[in-house]
Amino acid sequence: MPSIKDESTVKEIARVFCGEGKRNKAQTMLTVGYSKAYANCGLGQDSVYKNIQVKAAISAIDDESQAKTGWNVEQAVKAIDDRIEYLEKIAAKGNTTAVQVITGLLKEKNDITGLHIKKVLDLTEPTKDLTESDADEARAFLKWRNTKGLEKGIA
Repeated sequence: MPSIKDESTVKEIARVFCGEGKRNKAQTMLTVGYSKAYANCGLGQDSVYKNIQVKAAISAIDDESQAKTGWNVEQAVKAIDDRIEYLEKIAAKGNTTAVQVITGLLKEKNDITGLHIKKVLDLTEPTKDLTESDADEARAFLKWRNTKGLEKGIA
């Protein structure tokens, strides 16, 4: 199992997480060499992603990416949210292509944020009961968005 105390492991985690891992914590840990059981448990993920060195390495890659592209995560999420809002109006009129595009945008948003929010677009029934895990994910995303959005003036 890789050692979080090794600087090369820290850099590899950050590189994979921000790149091919698409901000999926478990997938990144598996790619780097952690066991499936460790990668999929909260304790394992906490020990890796709450590590100050890992946070700094991920932040450095994010800053470098923002400098190259001119975009940060919050701006990208805001742009996707705007497109989704527009497409939901079209989808409400029965356009199935818009629904497919929304699904793709939600996947892109999940990849960017590292969260896996499930959205059910049911045009006949506007309210759906969420499972407890879906509700927890939604609350986590809203908390993240509100905190980051307010810091950057993007709410």
